[in-house]
Amino acid sequence: MRRKVLGLLVGVGAVVVGAGGAWAFECPARIREANEAISKAEAKAANNPDVALAKRWVSEAQKAHQDGATTKSAALHQESAAKAKAAKLLADSVAK
Repeated sequence: MRRKVLGLLVGVGAVVVGAGGAWAFECPARIREANEAISKAEAKAANNPDVALAKRWVSEAQKAHQDGATTKSAALHQESAAKAKAAKLLADSVAK
């Protein structure tokens, strides 16, 4: 029984560590996608306040990514990816 619990804990730990790494690699891709969407939105409506908001969110995502890399925090990487995704969605809505 003790061996099963130890094996389960090691397995869960490996998943948690692996998930943190996945978030670390996801952030730059999401930030890049958001920047591309913002460029398209600026071409259609440069003075739209939603474009400025999307830019701010990307800036916050970049900071969270950098802080997450420094502190090795999966939560900050998750926050970074979420903000970048939100910025992309907002920019896409302006570009349509």
